[in-house]
Amino acid sequence: MSYYEEDESSLFKSSRSGKAFGLVIAAAASTAIGASAVFFPYLAKFATPPILAASLGFAAGVMLYVSLVDIYGKAQDGFIESGHSEEAAFIYGTLSFFAGILLMKILNIFIHAILRSTGEEEDILEKGMDEMVARNLENLQGNEIFSENTLDDNLESGKRIEDSSNKTERLSDDEDLLSEEDKPILYKTGVATAFAIALHNFPEGLVTFVSYVSEPAVGVALAVGISIHNIPEGLCVAMPIYYATGNRWKGFFWGTLSGFSEPLGALVGWLIVGRSFSGNAYGIMFGAVAGIMVYICLDELLPTAYKYNRKGSIVNWSSIFGMFLIALSLVLFSLS
Repeated sequence: MSYYEEDESSLFKSSRSGKAFGLVIAAAASTAIGASAVFFPYLAKFATPPILAASLGFAAGVMLYVSLVDIYGKAQDGFIESGHSEEAAFIYGTLSFFAGILLMKILNIFIHAILRSTGEEEDILEKGMDEMVARNLENLQGNEIFSENTLDDNLESGKRIEDSSNKTERLSDDEDLLSEEDKPILYKTGVATAFAIALHNFPEGLVTFVSYVSEPAVGVALAVGISIHNIPEGLCVAMPIYYATGNRWKGFFWGTLSGFSEPLGALVGWLIVGRSFSGNAYGIMFGAVAGIMVYICLDELLPTAYKYNRKGSIVNWSSIFGMFLIALSLVLFSLS
């Protein structure tokens, strides 16, 4: 009996569903790791160009490999299980793949329209990361105020900033550097960033849930990639709100909350796979999932990673390393 014809029970009743929910919640909770920098200033030191470039590149490598090598193949398998020829399955899988990309593009247009209506910039997440990197560079240099050109030089070279014992850290006092006029603007930026991230995270929860229910190793791999890039997202939401309000718990709350749209996406996945769908439906779903993940990598993760490593060496090798690790894990899983 094929995977798509198994009734023993539907995926809705499968014990994997509970584990998949737990995995999605764990990935979503990684935003709390980044947001916790408001309590543990040492964590903010990791918001440097090389580390951001490497982490985002690694996450993109994992997600790209899984999407194109494994999930896209499942889409074709679904159509074949329904009786289509391999040629037709390839065509339908391809159409589903680009449909997923189109869905993410429409979601992005929707997000940007909302941000424009509030007066925020479209690249709100990049703006948040830039502010975090700039403030981190200031802290590591004894709060020396960097000019825009100096920051760009650091981003260009991706050089590491070494901390020394005689340099003062003033993360807890940084809110004093802001004028009263700046604080409402910074707070608005943090909340808008949280909103934008939450909308982007919704399909990631759906993707992780569906992937784990289908094949645990793939679901875990995607969860790892998503968790890695959720950490700087939580950081970029929490810090502006903390700087604007001086309230650590408020910054932590918003930073953590931004990730918890992912369980809502998982709930949608649970409702979808819980029905006795045909192979065609699974083919469409997995094709769209692959397209969604590829879009996230190409439109968000890699462009941001290359911004922090213009020469590309860190991003390229971290992406390849991510692909290698997930490929190795899938091979070992298939042999077990």
